[in-house]
Amino acid sequence: MYLHTQNYKGSLEAGGEVFSRTPHETGLVVDFIAGPDMRDKRGPCSFIPDPTAATEMRMLQFDQNRHAVGLWHTHPERMPQPSNKDKRTGELYLKSLDGQLDSYLMLILGNSGDPLNLCVWSVSESQGLSWIRLIEK
Repeated sequence: MYLHTQNYKGSLEAGGEVFSRTPHETGLVVDFIAGPDMRDKRGPCSFIPDPTAATEMRMLQFDQNRHAVGLWHTHPERMPQPSNKDKRTGELYLKSLDGQLDSYLMLILGNSGDPLNLCVWSVSESQGLSWIRLIEK
């Protein structure tokens, strides 16, 4: 994930899915991060995953007893915030999980900081779509 940081002007967004073997446990452990795939569509301010590639990866990870628990992507900014497009994508992603999870993670990697700024949100459908930023303690 960190290899795809947008450190220079014109670098392309990258992203993928986040997987866990413990999707329903309180202490969620992310143990695999996929992407990007060469079939994805990427621009300086956009990332559109290839649906076929994403499905293939989910099936491969499911065979390894891992479940999709979220999405990650890069932003060309210091402290990344979800864009309106990210929020729409999040809503569609949650609906695509078809009730398997009532929330998921959205990780957005910024382009500065040491270590690089990684902002994480929990996205859920409780009383409409809600985004809660998770803060490291």
